[in-house]
Amino acid sequence: SLEGADGNKIPILPLLASSRLAEAQDSSSEKWADGGQPAAQQALSEARDAGNVREEAEALVRLAALQASDGTAMRQSAALLQEALTKFRSDGHRAKEAATLNMLANSHLIMGQAKDALRAARDALAVLRSMGGSKIYEVPILQTLVAASYIRRDPDEALR
Repeated sequence: SLEGADGNKIPILPLLASSRLAEAQDSSSEKWADGGQPAAQQALSEARDAGNVREEAEALVRLAALQASDGTAMRQSAALLQEALTKFRSDGHRAKEAATLNMLANSHLIMGQAKDALRAARDALAVLRSMGGSKIYEVPILQTLVAASYIRRDPDEALR
């Protein structure tokens, strides 16, 4: 959770939630591998060796989530998410692009970078809305927007 200027705490979504949302939208994606960081690093190496951009991006997201889960490597996690985002964009995978943007927004929130969080969450929402489909997929992104707006002391921002 994050604490606002008035001392109230608001929950933020775990970083993995957005990635799992993308998996739900793309039933062809593989389930998250067990084995932690070594397995994710191995998957990244294999994807790079095979030249598989989508699998490489997914492995980068797994690594980012694993690094973020212990709370000590947020900058490295954000850098991995940025790299994954570039790859999802080049591969044209819009659902995973939106999910990765939301994960990046959550990373920015955790690091206290509300302005960057707002930008990434707005971009995620725009990508998701350009795809059409169910509004239910917007919920995690809207929650991120509310959290970022709250931290910036502008709770009405999320409604704009």
